[in-house]
Amino acid sequence: MTTLVLITGGAGFIGTHTARLLVARGWRVRVLDNLCPQVHGPAAEPPDDLPAEVEFIRGDVTDRNAVRAALDGASAVLHLAALTGVTQSMHELESYANTNVTGTACIWDVIAGDRIRLDQFVLASTRAVYGEGAYQCPCQNLILHPHPRSPDQLRRGQWDPLCTACGSPMTPVPTSEDIPPSALSVYALTKVFQEQLCRQMADLTGTPLVTLRYFNVYGPNQALRNPYTGIAPVFCTQLMQGHPASLFEDGLATRDFIHVRDVATANWLALNYRGTRPGVFNIGSGCPTTIEDLARVIGLALGVPHRVEHTGRYRVGDIRSCYADTARAAKELGFKAGIGLNAGVCDLVAWVSGQALPRGAFESATADLAERGLIRVVAPIDG
Repeated sequence: MTTLVLITGGAGFIGTHTARLLVARGWRVRVLDNLCPQVHGPAAEPPDDLPAEVEFIRGDVTDRNAVRAALDGASAVLHLAALTGVTQSMHELESYANTNVTGTACIWDVIAGDRIRLDQFVLASTRAVYGEGAYQCPCQNLILHPHPRSPDQLRRGQWDPLCTACGSPMTPVPTSEDIPPSALSVYALTKVFQEQLCRQMADLTGTPLVTLRYFNVYGPNQALRNPYTGIAPVFCTQLMQGHPASLFEDGLATRDFIHVRDVATANWLALNYRGTRPGVFNIGSGCPTTIEDLARVIGLALGVPHRVEHTGRYRVGDIRSCYADTARAAKELGFKAGIGLNAGVCDLVAWVSGQALPRGAFESATADLAERGLIRVVAPIDG
């Protein structure tokens, strides 16, 4: 009998790409999604790019009846449903805790209570659980996981984490799965708890578990109306509408951008994973890219002059650098990103060029965050 996989949040950006891949590879797919208005719009229907073969259930992961119906007959779960905005989470604590923590607990409540036997449970987690990534100090040959940058350091525009021994800026290096969690936002806290909850319940119920820590996912079908969805579609929208790409800090913060089709492949590999212990894997490209370089690549793909605006502001909860050590995912999961940034951005730009672009969503969200004290201005230099 063909495997039936339940994808929670499967009508979203990553879910639709994964559903298409699984259907193409002969899997039966069921989606549970509440069609959140922030992502799908106020009068949303299941997206057109969700394959016709997919069984769709409109419901929330916090609704036990909806979860029970969605799990009926499933032999695998890919748990994607989550709220994901780092800065937004700092003022919508209840919503983030409810969806990310209570929703996950509800799923496991049904699995345990109904004695559902699953071949695999795959949790979509995030690089945000690391806080700042790994760094190397210039005065000692050690890999360090620095403390968060202090409010005073940020206020003065001193962006790089400093070595506590010599006071010098440190150099980012690849972040491995073995670094202990260091959540710097409410979103990250909910994901750390989600990981721990899944690990405990998987042990209790004997359910095989894989945890995937996605880095910065981008690509076609990313929600343009959602200002918290990721920086790549924001830059596309700003540049296509004749505005400069807005940069926080000095624009040199680094991230690890990975194309959504690569992430869909990682999800498929995780559903097939049969390791002898629960697997935790970084899903990234392993290549650090500065935010300003991303804006440059997008500008080149759009054929418009590269224009950026250094805003002189910074966001509470942001990190300076984190990019993936991909060795474990390559060795144990068989995953390696195949789509480079230039090709991936061209793919994103080709899709965005055919969409109706929202106006003012990012600016409105930025103004709201600034009013709440979550976006701050660098202090002028004395003297």
